[in-house]
Amino acid sequence: MKTLLIFLFCNLLFFAVSAQVKKQNLEDKVKGLKNFNQIMTIVNDYFEEEKKEKEFDNKLQRNGEEEDEFESEELFWRRWENFYRSRLKPNGDIEDVNAKNYEAWQRVNDKYGTAQNSSIQRSGSDAIWSFVGPFSDNYIGGNYRGTARIQRIEFHPTNANILFACAPNGGLWKSLNNGSSWNCLTDNFPINAVASAAVSKQNPNKMYIITGDGNPGSSIFNNSCGIWVTLDGGSSWSPTNFTYNSQVRNSNGTKIVVDPTNDNVILAATENNLFRSSDGGNNWTAILVSKIYDIEFDPSNNNTVYATSGSEFLKSTDNGVTFPLGSVVTFSGANRIEIAISPNNSNYVYLLCGPYMSNGGTPTMFNSFRGVYRSTNKGATFSLRTNTPNVLSSSSTGTGENDGDQSGYDLAIAVNPTNAEEVFVAGKIIWRSTNGGSTFINNTPFNEGGENVAIPPANYVHPDIQDLAFNPLNNTLYTCTDGGVYKTTDAGVNWTSINEIGAANFYRMDAANYNSIMIAGGTQDNGLKLKNNFADFYHIKGADGYYCSFGNNSSVGFYTSRNAILNRFDNSGTALSITTPARTSFFPIILADPVNSNTVYLASEGNGLRRSTDNGITWPLADSLYPGGVRILNLAISPANANRLYLLTNSGLFRTDNANRVWSADLTNNSGFGTSNLFTDVATCPTNSDRVYVTIGGYTANQKVFCSNDAGANWINISGTLPAAVKVNCVTVDDNNNVYIGTDMGVYYQAESASDWTPFFNNLPRVVVTGLKINSNAGLIRASTYGRGIWETSLFSTCDADYTIPGPIEGQKFYQASNRITTGASLSGNELTSVLAKAGNEILLVDGFTAPERNKFNAVIGACETGPVFTGRGTTKNNNQNPAPNFLLNIDKGDNTALYIYGQVLINNTAKENTFFTINAFKEGTFKVQIVNANEEELVPSTNLFMKKDEIIKKEIHDFNLPKGKHYIQLYYEGKLVHVQELILN
Repeated sequence: MKTLLIFLFCNLLFFAVSAQVKKQNLEDKVKGLKNFNQIMTIVNDYFEEEKKEKEFDNKLQRNGEEEDEFESEELFWRRWENFYRSRLKPNGDIEDVNAKNYEAWQRVNDKYGTAQNSSIQRSGSDAIWSFVGPFSDNYIGGNYRGTARIQRIEFHPTNANILFACAPNGGLWKSLNNGSSWNCLTDNFPINAVASAAVSKQNPNKMYIITGDGNPGSSIFNNSCGIWVTLDGGSSWSPTNFTYNSQVRNSNGTKIVVDPTNDNVILAATENNLFRSSDGGNNWTAILVSKIYDIEFDPSNNNTVYATSGSEFLKSTDNGVTFPLGSVVTFSGANRIEIAISPNNSNYVYLLCGPYMSNGGTPTMFNSFRGVYRSTNKGATFSLRTNTPNVLSSSSTGTGENDGDQSGYDLAIAVNPTNAEEVFVAGKIIWRSTNGGSTFINNTPFNEGGENVAIPPANYVHPDIQDLAFNPLNNTLYTCTDGGVYKTTDAGVNWTSINEIGAANFYRMDAANYNSIMIAGGTQDNGLKLKNNFADFYHIKGADGYYCSFGNNSSVGFYTSRNAILNRFDNSGTALSITTPARTSFFPIILADPVNSNTVYLASEGNGLRRSTDNGITWPLADSLYPGGVRILNLAISPANANRLYLLTNSGLFRTDNANRVWSADLTNNSGFGTSNLFTDVATCPTNSDRVYVTIGGYTANQKVFCSNDAGANWINISGTLPAAVKVNCVTVDDNNNVYIGTDMGVYYQAESASDWTPFFNNLPRVVVTGLKINSNAGLIRASTYGRGIWETSLFSTCDADYTIPGPIEGQKFYQASNRITTGASLSGNELTSVLAKAGNEILLVDGFTAPERNKFNAVIGACETGPVFTGRGTTKNNNQNPAPNFLLNIDKGDNTALYIYGQVLINNTAKENTFFTINAFKEGTFKVQIVNANEEELVPSTNLFMKKDEIIKKEIHDFNLPKGKHYIQLYYEGKLVHVQELILN
């Protein structure tokens, strides 16, 4: 599934790609470049030419399984583009995201006593984030079910039920019941990415982890915070002296191992070096200057250590202190080598080598791989066992058209601990040999065998195999994949999913406004997920899921995009009809109109902004609202005014007031807006379309969030004292104009009356937040994350006067009260525990309070609600311009099937002289229409209308002789306000 492996080394790009001449040419063109625009110009030109050659547009429109999992070289570049376009230096060069994330964590933790995964415990509030899912890979439809990418698995040395799983974006997970359930051990880490773990055989409570992701493949988030150690099985952690600052980029891990007889000896393989420590991590020495993919101790002699780089096998006989040149065996042209040794016969050393590449970077022949090799003399010499069939392809026969190996990304080998002749190898799928690697038989299929297979084949595992490992205590074989963890006890005849690991990588998410349960989101590699009841999420479609958008009632369902394809589903997850227009680009935005249930918008670079008025069945050229050719980042429509659209592109923010092709000039050129154009998101207040917010990426202080009270005519910088290193990704606004932002560090909150930002992270892991959604009826806010699934909490609430902090306290916490905070709690968790307590008058530490060494407790006297947590002051966004009238908060919001269950107002706003509105009755009864100003003063006499169900009445605006400006059309049903729309007359 992943045909491109992308690494970013010290802001220099080097790409290990599948072996095709064109891909090598693209690598050559971008190698060494730093500037994002320069790189993307080359990339776009390359793929534009490739599309012409392959009639790419026509291929996108075909239906069937191939398109459902349409993953290509271009997809991975679009992932890379989508991530890095807003993570740049001021000069446009690619930023070191690793350094910025670590800097942000250190800055806030040291200065404010609350790390970037700080937790809010609002006194008088239940605003505690809780995990929503996905918990497992429940299924409704589609292919390639799974949950999240897991990189490696590690075993407890004496208890076969204790497992450890490493998620490169979701941390370290522990199971006490052989995978039936899991618990994350690293949610409080500064960077929640774990590449590998190593458990001491002398002391099972002692374990080392190396963070980061040295084999990213997805080109996203190979972040590291060094190597950490636990002495209590993962309950608390301490950093070793292998830190980000000391090792710089070398800290992105590939594997870590510990000497089986001396747990102070550690070998850490990284993307640039092999490091060794002989004193438990206090001191480190670089042993090899090269990317090391695999490292293993000889199970019969701890002084013998094997390692592999791209094409070399290396051997040490002095416990990893040296790897003499004389011991190196070179496999010319191989791009990666993995090692396996069976304790049953440690003289046998197996190697799985990536494809045989010529010096020019092209394969010697199609459907070939470098081979499986075996040494019978502990690595002194090797002989080829086989290089057929092509076990690196997705074909279960290893033959047919070459679909591109991914050996730089997914490559694994394991040998049965009690039978040195039984060997398993894997790339995209798994193969088995019972004769020492001489022949291989396919073990797992690439997919379930077709769409809508409710029960997958017994031997199904999600494709792209990251690890294969036998548990030596019971000979169970485990595999880690891009979709989770699986195990087999019968040599792969049956594989069991043990995927209840909450580490899904969500790009985007939406939640229904009319139903407090309904949530849908798009994940990397694991498709589209739907939660439509009180249980878990369900898998409804495969590939890279992206944008999701609910309509305003259950009959509309919701819209999604994945790769470059559109889908629509009802609330049960059943597919509904929709059409994907030609030239739809990767990662398109699809947004349901918040008022008109039949209208949906599509935004993508290939075809601009388009509108469908029949739920996406047709996309008339007459409804092409904005030209293609520019990167569209997001689209915002306030429910208060469905005719006003804000379109955020790479080049700026644009507005139309009539849902048509008449657009403003770039609003970010207006007074008060910042200098950065690394735009990330746009949102409007649900009750006031004049109030609009834009978030900025990058790492420049005071260039984070901007607000306008007058539809973009003027701007207020509300970045406040957000740390420069905190990158802002998304924004949402509640009915009262309180604002929430999602960052690479979690969530922040700013009240309507506040002048700065408050951390809002109680129990939320320190993780990248990719989307936020408020359900005002339920009083909930949801957050999608890249690496820890979807979370929710209640909206920010008011302080109590007094609050008592319960204990014990572990992790990062923030407490506040308007008068007094009292605590007798004990702190634990080493330096990962850091508390900030803020009270208006006093903070009392009573008997029982303890804060051991390396824990932090910071006390601040200051008012809650209106004051900042960070020092300094921002500029309040509330300058009383165009306030939303109070009656907008009193609308009947509907039920769990629709927002507008009685009736609604629809305005056709093209120009004052031909503007009209319609009154749509959804129930029989007496309706009243009022046109009022912001003070709820009637501008024209109200009209009472008795209407039958589904009756529509049209009213001409010019008949009312209204002045220019902003007015409101109110609709009452049987005396209660059921819908309001802004009416803007220019």
